Amino acid sequence: MAIQSKYSNSMNVKKYSILMVTSEAVPLAKSGGLGDVITPLCRELKKMGHQVTIVMPCYGFIDLSSFKKLKKDIGVFLGFETEKASLYKTTITDQHVPLFLLKNEKLFARDGIYGNKEEPLFRDNVKRFSFLCRGTLELCRVIPLTPDVFHVHDWPGALLPAMLNTQNEGELGGSTSLLTIHNVGYQGIFSKHDIHYTGLSWNQLYKKDYKTGENLNLLKAGLTNSSLLNTVSPTYAKEIQTPPNGHGLEEILSRRVSDLYGVLNGIDYKEWNPETDPNLPYNYSQENLDNKSLVKAELQKIVNLSVDSEKPLIGIISRIVNQKGFDVLCNSSKGALSLILSKLPVQMVILGTGDRVYEEELKTLTNRFNNLSIFIGFNDKLAHLIEGGSDFFLMPSRYEPCGLNQMYSMSYGTIPIVRKTGGLADTVENYDPETGAGTGFLFEELNPVSVYETVKKAVDTWIHRRDHIFKMMKKAMKKRFSWDKSALEYIELYKKAIRKKNSR
Repeated sequence: MAIQSKYSNSMNVKKYSILMVTSEAVPLAKSGGLGDVITPLCRELKKMGHQVTIVMPCYGFIDLSSFKKLKKDIGVFLGFETEKASLYKTTITDQHVPLFLLKNEKLFARDGIYGNKEEPLFRDNVKRFSFLCRGTLELCRVIPLTPDVFHVHDWPGALLPAMLNTQNEGELGGSTSLLTIHNVGYQGIFSKHDIHYTGLSWNQLYKKDYKTGENLNLLKAGLTNSSLLNTVSPTYAKEIQTPPNGHGLEEILSRRVSDLYGVLNGIDYKEWNPETDPNLPYNYSQENLDNKSLVKAELQKIVNLSVDSEKPLIGIISRIVNQKGFDVLCNSSKGALSLILSKLPVQMVILGTGDRVYEEELKTLTNRFNNLSIFIGFNDKLAHLIEGGSDFFLMPSRYEPCGLNQMYSMSYGTIPIVRKTGGLADTVENYDPETGAGTGFLFEELNPVSVYETVKKAVDTWIHRRDHIFKMMKKAMKKRFSWDKSALEYIELYKKAIRKKNSR
């Protein structure tokens, strides 16, 4: 559920000490949307006067040249052994948010955050992220720091609330916790024999929800122990309380509905702004859209599509996985892409990486269709160019906790075509053919025909109702999904979590 109240000026809000525990934060480490969320949220909270600190692992690929090594190391107890953590500190953003790294080369000096191509999920992840959570508590004693709120993110940080609940006395006994669920489909499930790394009993992890013989589920431990919970959009907070969107955790989530909230992510308009974006060959604004067609032409050249201003260009930037609907897009001659590319006068460009089966299917489709261009991998400059140069942006997600690309697209006057789910439903207003109102095109059923029919509707509007397209573009560009609003909602959650802790 969303927080509905109107908030007072941030200067009148009580100031809190907040410790963010995360596995990702740009510009240091990013695997998905989590990395894009932490840094701007912390920036806004610090800007509002709160004391914000970030703690994350020191991965082998992080450049430590701007970091200061603390003199004292810490010992992190992991069941039958104690691992050493060296501590490094820097500040990030123009608000100088303190960020600490926990360094242990045996656990983190490797390629990848959660896994790599040879080992998609590292076998010792439960040990690695138990180290992060337990090490964060030890760090607090060394700095020293007594947070009002430990704000933990997804399964890598989800053990900390359970560990915190064992700290009934001492400096951290008064601290509370908030767990943000960025994607309930990723739960951190490991062998039950790995429980010793957590230093916790089954009762401490799951309380009454333990089932004999079940595997170790880190996210479930967080859902059971955190004072409050939130997801990254109001609709997703509702969806995960029922199957299949709860991915097996819907019973716990529905039982904790009074503690479950939805806070929509924001986007960083300093980075995603067509008026100032240095990645675009030409800048433009909602007042003057002329240069958008020039950006489109440049994009067409770069991705080897024919330069044609009259053909609508559809962009996709995505992980190439089932969750993002690629099973529906890529299903050989029966998939939505084949229907769209063969039956509609469009061009498409896709940037992303993921499931190798779908990557190969996409490569096969490029041999069949000269109006499709595929780039496997990730390229930040090309991502900005696709957002700025495309006419439409397609997101046929099976589920979408929040989604950022539809918000980036609207900022660039690129009309989203999305499935009505999660954050997509919360951010995109469906087109009204009677008035031209709306900011995008939505569909509900996820199958090739439904995706094709919705894209066809968008293309028909482009061809026959261009005035409606321009009206939608301008309305979309006026939308603001700012982090200051999200930060204020998080402050309300911190207040609720502290009040709940104090009432026990």
